[in-house]
Amino acid sequence: MADDARMAGAAATRGHAAVTPEQFARVEQLFDATCRLPQGERAEFVSRQTRDDEVLAAVRALLAEDER
Repeated sequence: MADDARMAGAAATRGHAAVTPEQFARVEQLFDATCRLPQGERAEFVSRQTRDDEVLAAVRALLAEDER
């Protein structure tokens, strides 16, 4: 899943403000942790884990892609 997350992360951040390498690492970490949760708990979990708008937007985009 990590490789899929990296590829999806790159795609999900297109059209968003560029993320720093540190933010990208946080996106991967948060996405992986969130995917282990039931879908009904994911949105609240992500919102509690970061206040960084770019990270939050990228994780939400990844989750939306993952749910398709």
